[in-house]
Amino acid sequence: MIIKRITAKNYRTLENIEVEFKGFYTAISGRNNAGKSNIIRAIRGILNQGIRFRFTGNSIMGIDAFDWKDEITSWKKETKEDVIVDLTLEIDKNSDSAIYKFLTDLIFKDAANIDISDKENLQIKLTKTFKNETKFIVLFGNNEVKEDYQKQEVLKRLRGTQCLIFHNSTRNESFNPFGDSIDKVTNFIGTAELDAINKKKEELVKIVQKSLKHHQDELTNLLGNLEEKYEVSLSTQGLNFERETIDISLKEKDADVSLDDWGSGTKNRTLIFLNLLNAKRAQNSSAESDRITPIVIIEEPECFLHPQAQAEFGRILQDLATKLQIQVITTTHSPYLLSFKEPAANILIDRDTNG
Repeated sequence: MIIKRITAKNYRTLENIEVEFKGFYTAISGRNNAGKSNIIRAIRGILNQGIRFRFTGNSIMGIDAFDWKDEITSWKKETKEDVIVDLTLEIDKNSDSAIYKFLTDLIFKDAANIDISDKENLQIKLTKTFKNETKFIVLFGNNEVKEDYQKQEVLKRLRGTQCLIFHNSTRNESFNPFGDSIDKVTNFIGTAELDAINKKKEELVKIVQKSLKHHQDELTNLLGNLEEKYEVSLSTQGLNFERETIDISLKEKDADVSLDDWGSGTKNRTLIFLNLLNAKRAQNSSAESDRITPIVIIEEPECFLHPQAQAEFGRILQDLATKLQIQVITTTHSPYLLSFKEPAANILIDRDTNG
């Protein structure tokens, strides 16, 4: 999956902008407050689960990625214009089968005479009115998804896949709205291996339950000395292997040093490489229902790096994006992170305040 184009109207500082993405590596550069992060925020608002919580008193009113009052361009509030974000993705039949087959085999299953190629555009146009009403237009090629519930299902399916990986270098952390961490064991284990582990886990659970039964009987006997009689029950919900984390360390001069103890630049590069590996794993999933090629977005990958290291890292990111066929989009203030192999892929933006 790759982003082909995004247009935004009245979205934060983006009063009217259209950006086209070329190739597998794109660097978005510009002065501070030019709008780089708002382009990324608009993309995330479409492709990631909503993460905004609204409270009235102690009640949660809802979760949404866009809110008119927060997103409307500040000088457009009085005119009450709509906020519009229009995103066009290219979906591949093989490497994005999780969403491609969902559209062809379910959404358009009964449609007659539709023309769909092996690489097809998926266009999602979101409109947020001043009344905070949300409207969507969803097109797959030239075919419109007309039913509202089908549009919602397409969005749920898209957001339910790992179609977007976001890394903020300034915080050295990867984005996940539900607090999932990059060091979880399941981020490093394939489906087949996980199935084998779960079978072994069932055997371990039986051993644990047998041990608990022994302790349960002993504790019951001890409590039997009390005048008030209690019956004890010890049980387990199962070994929650999926919640386990791993220790990430780098070896230097035969000494293992935890990643947290390395400098910020080394830590940041390592976490970015882990994100690329996660993207590759999703791309190579053996299950068609899970296979997706994520878009990897990195905010300021040059953070904490010496200029020489920036130049090296910029070359590596560009080579990996092309080699893995994974779209990497960066925001950067460094010339070393610009695309030198395909200069037309660079997006240089400036803010016009004279309009």
